[in-house]
Amino acid sequence: VKGKAADVKDAAGKKVDEVKGKAADVKDAAGKKVDEVKGKAADAKDAAGKKVDDAKDAAGKKVDEVKGKAADAKDAATKKAEEVKNQASSKVDEVKGKAADLKNQAVAKGEELKKSVGDAYESAKDAAGKKIDELKGKASEAN
Repeated sequence: VKGKAADVKDAAGKKVDEVKGKAADVKDAAGKKVDEVKGKAADAKDAAGKKVDDAKDAAGKKVDEVKGKAADAKDAATKKAEEVKNQASSKVDEVKGKAADLKNQAVAKGEELKKSVGDAYESAKDAAGKKIDELKGKASEAN
């Protein structure tokens, strides 16, 4: 009986060792699987972070591009406004010049007319004086 009990005890010990070995193998496999899953999770996190960074970079570039286009449009509008202002200023100067010319022509024409009227007045006065003198002379002769 002791011999059988020893055999049973040895067999049970072997079975316990076998179960412990299988448990260790399962634990090792589970640990490897956990490490594998952790690695995949870390890779996924890194990939997601990279995608976020890429999206941020792309958005930043787009913002810079839009800012650049806005600045270009502002510069073009400012330049156009400056051109229009210069053209308007030139036109005003041109109109002022024409107005000054017309004024000078009118003043000259006025002076010319004044002189002409003055000359005609003097001429008429002289003619009237001569006619009066002539009539006085005739009147004296008639007396």
